[in-house]
Amino acid sequence: MMVYEADERPVIPQFYEGKDIFITGVTGFLGKVVVERLLSTCPGVGRIYVLMRGKRGVDPDARLLHIKKSPAFDILRKKAPEQLDKLCIVVGDIAEPMFGLNNETIEQLKDVRVVLHCAATVKLDGPLANALTVNTAPVERLLALTDRMPHLEVAVHVSTLFCQAERPRVEERVYPASRPLADVLHDSKELSPEDTMKYIWPKVNTYTFAKDLAESLVAQRGENAPYATAIFRPAIIVSSSRHPFPGWVENFNGPSGVVAGTMSGVLCTLECDEAELADLMPVDITADALLAATWETATNRVPRTRVYNCGGGRRRSWRTLREHIEDGCRANPAPTALRYPRLILIPHRWQYLLLAFFYQTIPLYLLEFISRIFIRTKKRLDYIIVNRKLYQMNQALRYFSTHRFTFLDDNVRALWVRLSKADKDLYNLDIDNIDWDENHRNFILGVRRHVMKLSDDTIPAARKHLERVYYIQTVVSVILPLGLLWLLLKTGALFGAFALLSHSVTSVTHCLVDAVAETK
Repeated sequence: MMVYEADERPVIPQFYEGKDIFITGVTGFLGKVVVERLLSTCPGVGRIYVLMRGKRGVDPDARLLHIKKSPAFDILRKKAPEQLDKLCIVVGDIAEPMFGLNNETIEQLKDVRVVLHCAATVKLDGPLANALTVNTAPVERLLALTDRMPHLEVAVHVSTLFCQAERPRVEERVYPASRPLADVLHDSKELSPEDTMKYIWPKVNTYTFAKDLAESLVAQRGENAPYATAIFRPAIIVSSSRHPFPGWVENFNGPSGVVAGTMSGVLCTLECDEAELADLMPVDITADALLAATWETATNRVPRTRVYNCGGGRRRSWRTLREHIEDGCRANPAPTALRYPRLILIPHRWQYLLLAFFYQTIPLYLLEFISRIFIRTKKRLDYIIVNRKLYQMNQALRYFSTHRFTFLDDNVRALWVRLSKADKDLYNLDIDNIDWDENHRNFILGVRRHVMKLSDDTIPAARKHLERVYYIQTVVSVILPLGLLWLLLKTGALFGAFALLSHSVTSVTHCLVDAVAETK
């Protein structure tokens, strides 16, 4: 533990010392890490009120206990378990007016000094009404709740770096909303899925549309609120760089789903321009930047809503990420991998659809047919559903993986410069010096351990299994097309014969390339 002189102590923990904090979205990936960073770096922080509802028959108390047992708090439970006692449940629902809180509960929140709104749905292409219910309307309800917090100093809304994804250049400011919220709430009830995309244009999906409306609500309140306001826009959040430990990740969202699909052998192609840049951000650096931005917003107040674009630093191409995913999945495969990990990135729509049909859809449907005959257990994986989810994942990611974005992040960079050395020792905001090679390796291992729930003890056996899969796949991908080629030649189908010959040559080439790569 670092020891500082009185005048060298980090100032961010001093800001949070003794302050009660109200946080939404603590059951989410970012929310957990924000809480962990608060409790581990700010020992004097006051009570942390977490909004939570019952879900799927599990009451809020049980959900909070489950959160406390999360691997995200493993180190904290060993070093300072008493810190977790500062978590206080506020039973409520973001979909209800005033979050469904009664006057007695609201009275308990009167001493709250900091509000962090992290709750959101990350379903990018869901129905507009659902996106508004979870990503827009709760902001309006939260702002109404803050009127009942007389000592509130700062409120920060977590948005997304891509809420203005249709713009070639995104600055750290709030842009005018596409439509008035009242009109959208009325119209969304009558829109068909086909009409929705026309209605939200030029927004790329309902998620960014709803987040854009939410930002306008925060900006309006920032003009006359008695407390400071800020909007925090993170990039695509991936596994942790250092805290709580390297590689921590817990969901299948975004790149995590790509890694899991590639490692399992069900995913082999994605609609993506590998020359474009991947706007990724480790979750712990995101959480650190959020806590630092909250401190600056409260202590250096300006007469408007501050905006922090957390991204836009030294980025890597999708090609580099693809290479890391392939190498990582081959070195640390799944014990039941269906195919040798290979991820083909295709930027053109029709080429992706054609390739996905032959390399994913047909094999997965064949597997489903075979498994229905030979596997009778209820826990059997439904490969038709897997195929549908892979397509939906591609649909959600395709815009962001085929376009290049320019994000100005001057406020985050200036904030990093402003921090003292003592604060920089605790909080890492230096997005230009992320070791992406190491981060990607830890990310892939993290998906295997924490998302797919696979023990490292299974890696040796999984490698032997993958070696067998590789040789079987090589034989099948070469011999079967050659057999069909002979059949087509016998029947005079010259075009089909040429296509199969091309496929066989490509398969042999891929096998040779893989063999050479394995020997390096």
